[in-house]
Amino acid sequence: MMVELDQATMLPINFYSYYLDLEKANATGTPTWELLHDYKAEYGLSDVSPRSMKQLADRLLTDADLASQFTWNMHSRFGDKPTAEEVDQVALHCMTQSSEMWEQHECQLS
Repeated sequence: MMVELDQATMLPINFYSYYLDLEKANATGTPTWELLHDYKAEYGLSDVSPRSMKQLADRLLTDADLASQFTWNMHSRFGDKPTAEEVDQVALHCMTQSSEMWEQHECQLS
């Protein structure tokens, strides 16, 4: 993941996920990183402020299609996109709302 920062404030502006197609790189002899998605466009965010990221975490809890897309993106869109039934929305919500393991654990218990 690449983070785009505002040069003046050093605050994040957007996040970008890239991937490398290893089979293509081996076939051509040249590795090429390609954009998988950018957070603002992919998840309908106006910015990547803590408030917006918390809103995204909350949406992952209530929007099965978004949770499925987010999960697939986490795995670089490898394989088939998971169905809504295959995604643990509570775990995904808890994982994205905090980076602290104990908070994620408490979240899953509630």
